[in-house]
Amino acid sequence: MNGVSLQLRLLGGLLIESEGRILPRIPSRPGRSLFAFLVLNRDRQLSRDLLAGMFWPDMADNQARRRLSQALWQIQTLFSGAGVTDTLIVATPTAIRFDPGADYWLDVEVFEAAVEPLKHGPGGEPMTAGTAAVLVDAVDLYR
Repeated sequence: MNGVSLQLRLLGGLLIESEGRILPRIPSRPGRSLFAFLVLNRDRQLSRDLLAGMFWPDMADNQARRRLSQALWQIQTLFSGAGVTDTLIVATPTAIRFDPGADYWLDVEVFEAAVEPLKHGPGGEPMTAGTAAVLVDAVDLYR
């Protein structure tokens, strides 16, 4: 985490820190959920139509797209107001994505990296002290 300008915590609830300062919450629940969804799907672009349909399924298409734009505006306003200079959300007229090249630390990535080797170990082996320590560190990420 040292040297990383943005820390994103999704385990146990969304918490965003920039250079050691906890940022205010994204004002709306859909905005927070959208941001978390984009971060968790950072490996791909997502169409605006898909996102609007997922987050506002009971609304007409044009109204859902307007809500999507409002949520994106809330996210961008939070980061620009907090002095975060990285472009975290890359948006085009048709697609949106979290910028995986941004300078960030994500608790979910650390958790997944910690438990990944445990998935592929030989079955039936007893847990070692090293394995237990890895699990304790991974569980500590969950607030």
